[in-house]
Amino acid sequence: MSPKINARPRHVPKTGSLQIWCKATGCRNEDYSRPAAATSSPDAALIRNVLAVHHWYDAIRKGATIGDVAKREKVTTSRIQHMIGLAFLAPEIVGQIAAGTQPIGFT
Repeated sequence: MSPKINARPRHVPKTGSLQIWCKATGCRNEDYSRPAAATSSPDAALIRNVLAVHHWYDAIRKGATIGDVAKREKVTTSRIQHMIGLAFLAPEIVGQIAAGTQPIGFT
């Protein structure tokens, strides 16, 4: 079951920015809250995925097929096709992922 996120403002300032906190439900840990704007620490799985996808994309650029890469990496071709978009993230987003400050949707 995928988590459901309910967001509501805690404080609406007259000037400046609005900070929204989200509570995810349907997760293994249902008492999970953090700022909607960014995570608090680097997501190791996301970092591993971004690195893997860059490796896969380099192999494909050098002439390997998606099937070749999938067989070598012991994943399905569907997984590679689903994740390959991570190879095209803006450098700013990749830097945010490394620092753990990526938008909450990138988890």
